[in-house]
Amino acid sequence: MKSTLNPNGCRWCGIDQRGHGRQHTAPVGWHAWEQPTQDQIKQRMKARRAARLFATSILAGVQEWKRRSLAVVETPSRLFFASPDPTAAGHHASQDRRDGDRD
Repeated sequence: MKSTLNPNGCRWCGIDQRGHGRQHTAPVGWHAWEQPTQDQIKQRMKARRAARLFATSILAGVQEWKRRSLAVVETPSRLFFASPDPTAAGHHASQDRRDGDRD
């Protein structure tokens, strides 16, 4: 489902012209598609851009978190989980299994 309206959607309900037909909304009742005002188009474009920037910043934060906390280093015979702290030593992946941890 879309979180923002199409900038060129109906003036009253935001639905695209193609497939709008007749719709009912509380403020205007039954209506056919109407061209949005220039101010509505501008506000909808701003809202769509803000939503996209917010989603991008969330994704970047998640990717950075993964990069820092889930760094994996492979050696020829062992798999080590590297600590984000460069001064700390990594530990062997099988150590968790021996200790009973499953996460």
